[in-house]
Amino acid sequence: MAKILLVEDDADLLRLLQFSFGEQGHSMLAASNGAEALSLADQERPDLIILDIIMPLMDGFETLRLLRRNPPTSNIPVIVITAKDDTEDIAKGWALGADFYLTKPFQLAELLSVANSLLAKEQAPEETQESAPEI
Repeated sequence: MAKILLVEDDADLLRLLQFSFGEQGHSMLAASNGAEALSLADQERPDLIILDIIMPLMDGFETLRLLRRNPPTSNIPVIVITAKDDTEDIAKGWALGADFYLTKPFQLAELLSVANSLLAKEQAPEETQESAPEI
């Protein structure tokens, strides 16, 4: 299955997510802050990143910005999970390139569904495009 990087500073939530995704057969990587996440993402090239926003050392917004600027990690799908649910924060997450934004508390089934949809999209073969005829 897929390699997923979980970036979460809440140890209990991190364990729950590791268990839940592991039960589906996914390989799990974990980071408790943004700096650690950037290093792991660059070294391990996960298929998906689940990223908390409120973290020590480097918040998730800065982490996402740096992931998108780094060519090897720029196209890795990122699901943002956060308690920051005001309109400005949500817009900032989308503007920085989040593929999905879930606010805490969220339903685990919803996160699993979104993650599996993004993974399926990434693993699907790219459709070939026919060139348009000249007029």
